[in-house]
Amino acid sequence: MQANPELLHRAIENVVRNGLRFSPAGTCLQIEAKPEADGMIRLHIADQGVGVPEAELEAIFTPFYRGRNLATGDGYGLGLAIARQVISTVNGKIAAKMKSDGSAGLLIEIVLPAAV
Repeated sequence: MQANPELLHRAIENVVRNGLRFSPAGTCLQIEAKPEADGMIRLHIADQGVGVPEAELEAIFTPFYRGRNLATGDGYGLGLAIARQVISTVNGKIAAKMKSDGSAGLLIEIVLPAAV
């Protein structure tokens, strides 16, 4: 894809860092990337934390928003907002959802256009 590699790296790093921060000690993240037939690249980053209430899934991408289920007082609520801005500048999308398999944790999906 065509993008500023440093900015894209920082956006994805913010998501990974959040996943690690909100997962219990001794657990790991599940990270999957795959190209799709529609010319997009889908990146899934799933943690094993407590997740986010359904009503807050969109709000976590708002600058300075800090959810009610915080496991730690660190941070300013900017990481996911920055990630969304960077990803949108390359015509990508980022969204949060609860994991569909019923296990604990949050799934962040990043969709990026592949280079032509």
